[in-house]
Amino acid sequence: MVYNVIPPGTSSDQVVDFPTTRQELIRMNEEVERLKAENQRLERELAERETAVQNLFSYIHGAGA
Repeated sequence: MVYNVIPPGTSSDQVVDFPTTRQELIRMNEEVERLKAENQRLERELAERETAVQNLFSYIHGAGA
């Protein structure tokens, strides 16, 4: 037996298809993981560049003394 769980007065465009929603959640989770990995890569690159800038300033100040 199939039960209608859609509340009365709900239009068809308000009804969410579960498989579509599940696929969308999977896609969103994959995107979140991709963005996390990209963020970690960017943080490493930033740290490397900050170190390079600090080394450059140290060299400039050391050479001018």
